[in-house]
Amino acid sequence: MFPHSIETQRLLLRPMSLDDAEACFVWCSDPVVNQFMTYPLYTCVDEVRQWLTRMQVDGQILLWGIERQFDGLLIGSASLSWKPEEKAMNLGYNLRSDCWGQGYATEAARAIIEAGRQLGYHDFIACHAVENVGSSKVIQRCDFLFDRHGEYAKYDGSITFPARFYTLHLD
Repeated sequence: MFPHSIETQRLLLRPMSLDDAEACFVWCSDPVVNQFMTYPLYTCVDEVRQWLTRMQVDGQILLWGIERQFDGLLIGSASLSWKPEEKAMNLGYNLRSDCWGQGYATEAARAIIEAGRQLGYHDFIACHAVENVGSSKVIQRCDFLFDRHGEYAKYDGSITFPARFYTLHLD
């Protein structure tokens, strides 16, 4: 169930391909972007290609590239992934740091939540590190409701973040 393309006012959200590896490397290798992310800091484009290959075969994750319409620049990615323990779709997003604060993450998140709803999903979850104020704003602008405090860790267990968890139910 690979995602279809979605057009918003300023963005084209589209399926990602291996051809996007170099553009993705811009944010996947940026320590500022990576600060609160679960994935390790990528050190070469081949690591990004491996990630994109895994995403293409993992039917549990719907992944879109976030492309600006006015110049065609791939500025980030957004995803929905099924969390069976929560019985909800988990919202994820990641943008180049030079594109922060311009409303792109909120615009993309709203569009993929709606795409998820159209696919028949009505329950969504999201979380952010307590210190990640930018993600907090995106989640709240998408009408998520605070659910609980908790924590999450980087995949390698090197850092654990105090976090806020949110839910969204759409009819």
